[in-house]
This record gives sequence, C-alpha cells and structure tokens, in this order.
Amino acid sequence: MWYSNVDVLSSDKLLELKQRLLLSDQKPDIIALCEVLPKNRRREINIVEYQLDNYIIESNFESTCMHRGILLYTLRTLGSNIIKLSSNFKEHLAISFGPDMHKGIFACLYRSPLSSDDNNVMLSRAIDELCSLPSEHVVLVGDFNFPSIDWKNFTTRTSESSKETHFIETLRDNFLMQHVEHPTRARNASNPSLLDLVISRDDNTISDILYQTALGKSDHSLIEFKIKTKHIIETGHREFRDYDRADYDGMRQT
Repeated sequence: MWYSNVDVLSSDKLLELKQRLLLSDQKPDIIALCEVLPKNRRREINIVEYQLDNYIIESNFESTCMHRGILLYTLRTLGSNIIKLSSNFKEHLAISFGPDMHKGIFACLYRSPLSSDDNNVMLSRAIDELCSLPSEHVVLVGDFNFPSIDWKNFTTRTSESSKETHFIETLRDNFLMQHVEHPTRARNASNPSLLDLVISRDDNTISDILYQTALGKSDHSLIEFKIKTKHIIETGHREFRDYDRADYDGMRQT
C-alpha cells in the first residue's frame, strides 16, 4: 500500500508517481492520495486526468463541495467496492476489499488544520461508522493534522476538552492503533511533524512501514506499508474489459 498527501496532484507529480510504479518490484494493491485538488480551482476536474494503467480509480470529487479531494487507486486484480457513509464528513473515501467484500476496509481521510468543531465531530462519527462495519480488518490512512499528539504514548498536553483528546478517545473507543512513528511532514526550516497516520484495529495488521521521499515539491513523505491479511486476492472475482493490460504480477497477497 502507498499513501501520501500530495499537496495538489500536478501533471509533474503524476508523472513521477507513474515512474515510481514502473521502477517498483511489487506494485501496491492500493494507492491513497489526499489533498489532490488545488485550493482555488477554476475548472471542473475530470477524474480521467489522473488515471494509472492497471488500476481502478475512485475519487470523492464533487462539484458542489470545495474540498481538497481524495483519490484511491486499486489494482484491477483486487476486488473492491466503494463504501458510502451516512456521516457528513466530506473528506473521506472508503472501500471494502477482498473476495467476499468483508475481508477488509480501507479508508483515506483528510482533516484540515482549520477544521471546525462540527467537522471534527463528523470525522469521529465517520471513524465510528467505518469500525462498526463487518470486516476482518479496518485500515485508515490520512493527514489528520494533529502535530501535538504524542503517538508513542497516545497522549496530548492539550486539555481534556480539546480536539486532540477527543480524537484519541475516538481511536481508543474503537480499539484502533496508530503505526506511524516518525515525522512525515517537513517544510523549509520548520520543525518536522507527524501529521500522516496509518491506523488499524489490530496491532499486527500493519508491517514494513517505509518513509519514502515526497512526490515532487510536496512536503509530505510517501508512506509505504503492508497489510497482513489472508487471501484478499482472488483471480477472476471481478470481470474487467481489458484483460490484456491487467497487472498479473500484482496478483499477490498483501
């Protein structure tokens, strides 16, 4: 799995992503990107602009919502379905994956540093809802913009009523673990901060986390990791029109 906050997926960053995929020995089953869209976009965005060979692309782009946008790419050999949440938290995109669609849930979320109290509550409700769904695994990634949380100890120096404390309580209530241990964002002379998270319900679900260089001039690392699950790939589970271009080397266990 690959995840990153790309701080606008420009044509140069997309080209670099394609080049990294070509050089990769094992193609990631899922690629999750947040903050894909520019803050002040002046035109309608067509998802086709971001297509990658051998991947199915999904987005949360909505013309009526001026948010930053999330993309999820899934290998064509990985059975997946979009999950629609009842939560009003807009900056998310979630899928179920695996042969019976109940093997796992994968979601990418983005919380702005200027997020309102209401939006913070909606984020917690979205996490609650994702964790209530029947699944073998729940994996959440994203830029949550909580630099003051000490993830080694799952604590914060902020008040008991703070947004940081409420977020930690949401994770604890859902028995979730956070796996990223090193800073993921660095800009100029500012102190590096840990903003991008990889969260799961089982401490043993996530392995082999690597912190790769950012795409282009983004100031967020690209995080690479594996999900330990059984038999999530099933050849022929879904039908696709273009078998000749399918990535059969990607048919592997995560």
